[in-house]
Amino acid sequence: MKNRMFLLTAALLPLQANAETPLHALTISADTPEVSVGQREPGRGFLALPQLDYSFSLQPACADDWTAGRLSLSIADSRIYIDPAALDASASSVEAKLSVPARQLAPLPLSGFCEAAMPADEPAGDLSNGEPVIAAGQSLKITAALSAHAALLCESEDQQRMTYVTKALDINLVCDPQ
Repeated sequence: MKNRMFLLTAALLPLQANAETPLHALTISADTPEVSVGQREPGRGFLALPQLDYSFSLQPACADDWTAGRLSLSIADSRIYIDPAALDASASSVEAKLSVPARQLAPLPLSGFCEAAMPADEPAGDLSNGEPVIAAGQSLKITAALSAHAALLCESEDQQRMTYVTKALDINLVCDPQ
């Protein structure tokens, strides 16, 4: 019987601790940058990404009687810190921009996008004259290509709590053979 009571007590302690912890939240939305891709050789290969520039809208929210102390945002090795003065209670969202240099980005494995393909049998009236055909303007969305990590520090008179959020970031590839 004592073992059962001990197990029940051990199971309920985390619930009591969570009930006393105030709710803090951080919501992130990001735009999707567009990357122009030149003509590629057929077959599977890697696409080296250029510098990517992201714009973010951050909505930090600390519980009542708590204030937002610090906010940081990072992608790969690039990081920005939002000034605590910008986090006052009257602002519902904070806008931020973060650029990620190409050297911090891994190449994307890519096959079949913006590749030159020779027409098999040209139908009459085809103007390609045996030249490679490329679908210019073709686009491809790479979902969750990168991730952004944000941390919000909320402070009260005698406590500090950190809230962490991760946001998957997309990239739009656009075929531009020129």
